[in-house]
Amino acid sequence: MFAENSRPGSRYFGKIDTAHIGATGHSQGGGGFRGAITAWFRFWLSGGERARGEFFGPSCGLCRDGEWSDVQRNAKAPAVSGA
Repeated sequence: MFAENSRPGSRYFGKIDTAHIGATGHSQGGGGFRGAITAWFRFWLSGGERARGEFFGPSCGLCRDGEWSDVQRNAKAPAVSGA
């Protein structure tokens, strides 16, 4: 990604925010985890406030989703603004 961002002629030339890059794929779970992974990237890499509700707040999306049987947060979670 860094090379393509720097290479003149690349369709990605100068379009990538190299401070906010993430990757995921089928080998990292897929299935029911895709929505949570996408929300995590949107919140942390893009600042997507709508995605915040999946992880934070008294009725977070993962907390209410029956597919997630044991949602626990570490001690750093309350330090996230608006958590």
